[in-house]
Amino acid sequence: MKKIIILTLLSSLLVAGFAIAQPGKGGCDGKRGDRHGKHNGTPMLLQMADQLELTEKQTEQIEAMAVDFKLEQIELRAEIKKEHVLMRSLKRNDDASEKEIFAKIDKISALKAESQKLKVSHKNAVQSVLTDEQTDKLKELRKNRRFEGRRGGDCDQDGFGKDRGRRGGDGDGEHRGFNKN
Repeated sequence: MKKIIILTLLSSLLVAGFAIAQPGKGGCDGKRGDRHGKHNGTPMLLQMADQLELTEKQTEQIEAMAVDFKLEQIELRAEIKKEHVLMRSLKRNDDASEKEIFAKIDKISALKAESQKLKVSHKNAVQSVLTDEQTDKLKELRKNRRFEGRRGGDCDQDGFGKDRGRRGGDGDGEHRGFNKN
């Protein structure tokens, strides 16, 4: 009996491990992760260097900007995590005032806003290195990239499955009682 239970547990763990290890089945394009335009830590723009015909100088500038940006983001994320730890501590402390907790929330919000602003500044700085022709080419490459690799054409242009993931639906809304007329 003990052996049967152990074998059953091991089988379950093995099956669960294989299920987790399956390739991405995330979005409509069958990919998981890679949400931030990066692959293996390399900014997507540098992966398209040949297609964009980046000069060596442009590549070096963009690489330097990417390193600086990553270092700043690491510092900000660490600061946000520290503030979260301190806020949790305050919340557990019965003597902490509402004002102290609100101040910590405001600090975390300000750090998150700073992070978002840093992303926008970095994107604009990188794009300023590109020529107008390269910027146009980048827009076209990004547009085309969104729709490549779709599983059997099951996605429409907005990136959703044709049936919108609803049982029995064909994406036209009729299954919910909506009419297109």
